[in-house]
Amino acid sequence: MIKNIYKPDNEDILFWLAHNEKWPDSDWDLYVVNEKNDDLVFQLANDKACPEQEFFLHCLYYFIGEVYISNDMEKYRERIDNLFSKTVLLPSVVQWKEKAVLLLAGKITFDSEFWLNYLFYQDIQRRNIEDLFVNLILQKS
Repeated sequence: MIKNIYKPDNEDILFWLAHNEKWPDSDWDLYVVNEKNDDLVFQLANDKACPEQEFFLHCLYYFIGEVYISNDMEKYRERIDNLFSKTVLLPSVVQWKEKAVLLLAGKITFDSEFWLNYLFYQDIQRRNIEDLFVNLILQKS
């Protein structure tokens, strides 16, 4: 069982992963990229055998998008340096790192749809619509 959806730790994430469930909350990606999970998120984004590899890759993009929006690089410097220092195994993570370096150096333009919804824009939109319908049905009951 996930102990804390809003501040998940590695154990919570691995539980979610092992049970092949939907996102426990529409902002699950935001909650997952808290500081205590950086190493695990990076490891799973680099693991082509991970059934949610794309989700964790999305989380890496999401994190960099959040850093950019915050306009406070120093606050995140240690976390970014930690992620950038890790060995990259998959081409998709190489691309993430290259794009993140360019964005944070001001060499490419920030696009919130790309960075915050990478790989999941349509899924996020569909899930939000499904949740809206469920809430409407529950309200009518």
